[in-house]
Amino acid sequence: MNISNSPASNPDTPWSRENEVSLRQYLSVVRRSGWHILLSAIAISLIVALLVSVMTPIYQATATVMIESRTAKVISIEEVYTPDSNSQEYYLTQYEILKSRPLIEQVIGELDLLNNPQNNVSQNSILDSGWSERIASAGWPKFRDWIVQLAKIDLEPTDIEKPTDQMQFVVMDYMENLKVTPVKNTQLIDVKYSSPDPELAAAVVNAHADAYIQSIQEAKFSITQSAEKWLSRRVDSLKNNLEESERKLQAFREKEQLVDVEGLQHLPSLEINELTMKLAEAQRALSMAKNDYQQVNRRGSVSSGDFDSNPAVLDDPLVQEFKNQLGAAQQKLTELEKRYGPNHPKMIAAQTNVNTINRNLSRQINNVIQGIRKKYEVAQANESGLKRTIESAKEQYHTIGRKESELSSLQREVNANRELYNLFYNRLKETAETGYLQSANARIISPAVIPMTPIKPQKMLTIIIAFVLSVIAGVIIAFVRDALDNSLTNIADVELKLKYPLLGVVPLLRNYRKKQLISHSQNDAKARRFNEAIRSIHTGIAISAMSKPNKMLMITSTVSNEGKTNLAINLAYRCGMLESVILIECDMRRPRLSKELKVKENTPGLAELLADTAPLEDCIVENENIHLITAGGRISDPLKLISSARFKNLLTKLASTYDRVILDCPPVLPVSDAEVISTNADMVVYVVRADSTQQSQIKNGLEKLARVKEMQIGIVVNGLDFRKAETYGDYSDYSDDLYEPLNAEK
Repeated sequence: MNISNSPASNPDTPWSRENEVSLRQYLSVVRRSGWHILLSAIAISLIVALLVSVMTPIYQATATVMIESRTAKVISIEEVYTPDSNSQEYYLTQYEILKSRPLIEQVIGELDLLNNPQNNVSQNSILDSGWSERIASAGWPKFRDWIVQLAKIDLEPTDIEKPTDQMQFVVMDYMENLKVTPVKNTQLIDVKYSSPDPELAAAVVNAHADAYIQSIQEAKFSITQSAEKWLSRRVDSLKNNLEESERKLQAFREKEQLVDVEGLQHLPSLEINELTMKLAEAQRALSMAKNDYQQVNRRGSVSSGDFDSNPAVLDDPLVQEFKNQLGAAQQKLTELEKRYGPNHPKMIAAQTNVNTINRNLSRQINNVIQGIRKKYEVAQANESGLKRTIESAKEQYHTIGRKESELSSLQREVNANRELYNLFYNRLKETAETGYLQSANARIISPAVIPMTPIKPQKMLTIIIAFVLSVIAGVIIAFVRDALDNSLTNIADVELKLKYPLLGVVPLLRNYRKKQLISHSQNDAKARRFNEAIRSIHTGIAISAMSKPNKMLMITSTVSNEGKTNLAINLAYRCGMLESVILIECDMRRPRLSKELKVKENTPGLAELLADTAPLEDCIVENENIHLITAGGRISDPLKLISSARFKNLLTKLASTYDRVILDCPPVLPVSDAEVISTNADMVVYVVRADSTQQSQIKNGLEKLARVKEMQIGIVVNGLDFRKAETYGDYSDYSDDLYEPLNAEK
């Protein structure tokens, strides 16, 4: 057996299968609680069978109603009440109407269900004397009072739930027994009613379906009558509005003397277009006149000759003629000057001619300039006049447009009132005609017949379901309890969950003297399994020593009362058969070794030895084939002594003297003594009590030891109840009838 301080890494070891679901574990949980589950299921099934046997049979009648997508039309006139029957909401609405309280109250009144014995509270109550009588007659007198009391607790309505009004109770009972179910992918609806009386069930369903169809017809008739009255009032009002709007239109025409508004508005439009064209021509003429006017205004006086080169002046024919005459006269004067003097008559005549022509030219130029200015002024006046004329035409056009707009508004009002009047008048006539024909878009396809067989209780099915559910509930409870139990109950999972190898399993015995050394009793039949367990543990320790020496053996546990001291004693005796052994009691806080092995009081022990108040020879006690050192006297600080170098030296000395040194150490979690002692140990035997210590505590203790140093650690499961060993995994073959459960020993 290979003992190590860490989980194995081989994929074939149990640790590699930690996350695998073990069917055997599940079956083990079920087997452990199997009888409890089975007996509970049988008991519950018997109770259910008793209740079912005395239950009143319930019959259910069914009528099928068809809701058509549209009502058949006798005439092609739209009715007042025409809902959108093609929508899903319409069908859902009809389902709710079928279950509505007014419809139910109508059926209750028609069938006089208030006086029906089936609706009497005392007769329907589970506390009715008939129930007790049926229970007694069924051969269950012992259960009579218990069943009645059970019914009082669970089924009797409270004061708040009891209806105070008989109609309210009957309606509530009716609603509970009524069931409206649409048939999938059709326009059919199944209306069902349940009752102890099959004839009543059929009568209620048929009456309910008839009342539903009648309610549709009445709703249509009522809506049609209301619509006809409202339409009549609206037609009278709309007629008055139409007459008033026609009167206003005629009064406006007479006031404005309008005959053909469109013709009147067309004339100003043509006039404006024509005037606009004339204005454009006048503006072009004004632009040209303005240009000439500006040119003549930029020149000097007429006598200065500044206008000789002005194009507007030069274009005048008389100016051109005078300029030609002036040129010829001046040329002639120049020629005469070459031959005559200034006082020569020809010179005087020529000069006079030139002056006369100049005066004529100046007068003509002045006339031309005056004409240009006059032309500019006329162009300005012409443009201004055209603009005024256009504005006047536009104003006239706008005036006619406003009249036309007002006239159109009055005309539209007349037309709208006429259309509304005609619409409402026609609808009133249609409503009056269709009001006498009211058809429903629902009809009964299959009326209810009297049912022959009850729908409940289905006795056998109910009992089977109760049994199956009880078994399932029991299994679930068993698994929940197993999941909440965090102790080691499955030996097969020790190595998987704790990650350390299992050295052996020590059985739990009862009716055995606690102080007796079981492994030392070789001929006791009741100790055979215990002896075999100790031998198995010793063998595992011996095999582990082949890979690594383990002379210094430390025995500890997670908490107190897990049996580590008894295991240490019996293991020491077992080892003492083959080798020299010394057992040292290192648990100086709660020493038990002296009491278990009946060591004399006041015998010095480990405390005196470490305190150097007693020699080693006086502290060693011989007991059978082993030596032992007890804890000795009580001390205030054991941790200080076991942490000392004297303790380490003592262990080294004893290891050189004995083949095996066994240390009975304190538990790991309560104090840190075990961690300090483990620094001197070669191997740790970690005792775990079955069905007791929580796995989280065990793992915490192992982790604390593993952090101290690398050493061999092996697990010993103590106190296993082998009478239930078949539920604990691979150790079921050790079970026999010689051993019975024993309460936990220390």
